[in-house]
Amino acid sequence: MKTAAVLVLLAGLVAFVYAVGEVNEILEKQLEKRDLENLQRIANGDKELLEDPVFRAEAGKTLKRIKRASKSMTPEDYQKLRLSIAKYTGPQGAKKIMTFTKMLKKK
Repeated sequence: MKTAAVLVLLAGLVAFVYAVGEVNEILEKQLEKRDLENLQRIANGDKELLEDPVFRAEAGKTLKRIKRASKSMTPEDYQKLRLSIAKYTGPQGAKKIMTFTKMLKKK
């Protein structure tokens, strides 16, 4: 549960920071544009897309890359990430990302 919450928070901050053009060098090196697009698609919650096995595999890779990137963040950067997630995806988007993460673990 903590891991899913961390991933959701990290994903939101990464997307928010990217959207305003202030991408951290570490994240810019480790994440690709398609990773951020995948996060946005997950947050939008399109059921057909989320059930697509190809997208699920790609989104799983995205979440793993984000987890690796978060390990190299400073505590201050990580806190900024957590605080920015609600602004970018909103509570419903964060909830959908968390649900999707749990779904990937089950299958």
